[in-house]
Amino acid sequence: MRGRVLLFVAVFVAAIAAAAVVAVQFGYPWYRQQQHLAYMNSSLLLTAPVEFDVPAGAPFRQIAQSAEQLGIITDSRLLARAAGREGKDRSIKAGRYQLEPGLSVADLLTKLVAGDVVFERFTIIEGQTLATVLAALDADERLLAAAAADSQVFSLPDAAAGNPEGFIFPDTYLFNAGSPAKQILLEAHQRMVDELEAAWQARQNDLPYSSPYEALIMASIIEKGTGAAHERELVASVFVNRLRLRMRLQSDPTVIYGIGDEFDGNLTKKHLQTDTPYNTYTRHGLPPTPIALPGRASLDAALNPATSDYLYFVGTGQGNHHFSKSLREHINAVNRYQKRPHGK
Repeated sequence: MRGRVLLFVAVFVAAIAAAAVVAVQFGYPWYRQQQHLAYMNSSLLLTAPVEFDVPAGAPFRQIAQSAEQLGIITDSRLLARAAGREGKDRSIKAGRYQLEPGLSVADLLTKLVAGDVVFERFTIIEGQTLATVLAALDADERLLAAAAADSQVFSLPDAAAGNPEGFIFPDTYLFNAGSPAKQILLEAHQRMVDELEAAWQARQNDLPYSSPYEALIMASIIEKGTGAAHERELVASVFVNRLRLRMRLQSDPTVIYGIGDEFDGNLTKKHLQTDTPYNTYTRHGLPPTPIALPGRASLDAALNPATSDYLYFVGTGQGNHHFSKSLREHINAVNRYQKRPHGK
């Protein structure tokens, strides 16, 4: 009897020991998994929306430390451990993220992996020069690298002779904070290539342009020639009529572009008489390159001008222009509106 009791005790002790081994082997991992799930489901420490920047190429430990410093989480080590356990610490996308109160740690990691970023905006305005846009890109601290108008960005026709002026399309472009400026240039350049081709395919017959590039040059002159949208086709008709008649375009904006940085805002008679490749008072035909960045409306006007007999126009001082068919009428308009011996 005593032997049986001892045997029972030994079996019971062995069972307890085995249970302890199972608890150690399986119970602790189960407990850790429950801790992990609880942490993943816990809310971020946010009482108001916050923007969170993830630099390109940053290790996750640095990202987690930034989150702790901003008060988004309590302990960067816990976030780093959770991201590693989920296999997400090496899949984070750079950019700026908008984090809202109520998001969980799991939600945060999901956003970072998905690249659910807040898009920044960069606007290129019709009539700006390429140099102005490049300077704005260089000065924009949201962009990673300076912009450069090089051969890797622009695909230019031979007639452009390597000058990319006019070859980016004015619009608002979305990007992630920290993106290279080149990304915006590439997108804007391709937009201009596409828009110019579409406008060229829809052009009128018998226009005095030998190529889409010449139409782009004309569109840039129209863009600078009027701020009144309803006048674009009429302005285009004046320049097209002059080209057909071998008259000089006599466009003030082309002269100003040729003066460059030396222009102080006051266009003088001397400027009009000083010959440059862009002085359309002294030279026939189109200038050698565009003088600005035209929008789609100016491209369409250049390739679908109004039908008119106008050969002159001059500003009225009211934001629009007076159009004339004869030099006498034009001189009268100049005397009436500007009191100077030349118009546009």
